[in-house]
Amino acid sequence: MGRKKHSDTTIIQVGKNGITQNTYEEILKNLKKNREVRIKLLRNFLRKEDRFSASEIIIKGISEKTKISHKIIGNVLIIKREQN
Repeated sequence: MGRKKHSDTTIIQVGKNGITQNTYEEILKNLKKNREVRIKLLRNFLRKEDRFSASEIIIKGISEKTKISHKIIGNVLIIKREQN
């Protein structure tokens, strides 16, 4: 069993524009391509929003479309697509 390459993981940054429809589309597109997406919540976004509430908003929007699991490490939300 080999280790997963870091290049297989997409990193999406959420900044001062916040969570938009384009953010959801980008996450879903990358979840279809890769099994894991990392969403980095930047400092200028976190001034307006708490990282846990922001993560819940993102999870709620994404979990309606596909089955996922998630965890928060620091200011990074890691979303993994569940296999059927």
